[in-house]
Amino acid sequence: MSVHISRRAAVAGVAGLAFLTACGAHPERRRPRLMMLRHAFVVERDDQVDDAARAVKDWYAYFEKWIRNDGSVRLGHTPMVDDAELAAKPIYDLDAVAANNLIGTPEMLVRRLRRYQELGIDEVGLWMDNGRPHAEKRASLELFIREVLPAFA
Repeated sequence: MSVHISRRAAVAGVAGLAFLTACGAHPERRRPRLMMLRHAFVVERDDQVDDAARAVKDWYAYFEKWIRNDGSVRLGHTPMVDDAELAAKPIYDLDAVAANNLIGTPEMLVRRLRRYQELGIDEVGLWMDNGRPHAEKRASLELFIREVLPAFA
């Protein structure tokens, strides 16, 4: 299942429920596994969530420009879409970016992942690229491994 960033997490819930309903209607069939891919950025404190969401938003500012294929890529580098254009799109509001991805403290992510698990999602792919320095991405991954994964062991 793929749910675009522009869709609230609730859409994943609706899709997950539809998946479970369809599986229940066909007990003679083996249930397929369901995987979801989401940007992830794990932070230690609540006051770091907006900054983490901004990092993912910035990644999308580059991605949006790149997929336009407008000739603006130079020597492998893409400029960002400007802030005014992003501000006009509600999907890039920092609260929306955080809510639609796996961005937050370990406790927040455990709650969100538990909800996805209840909806039949078996696997989650973490997309941890966000344009921040390697050390920040590594710290986020280590925090996920140390404090989120054990909840699902």
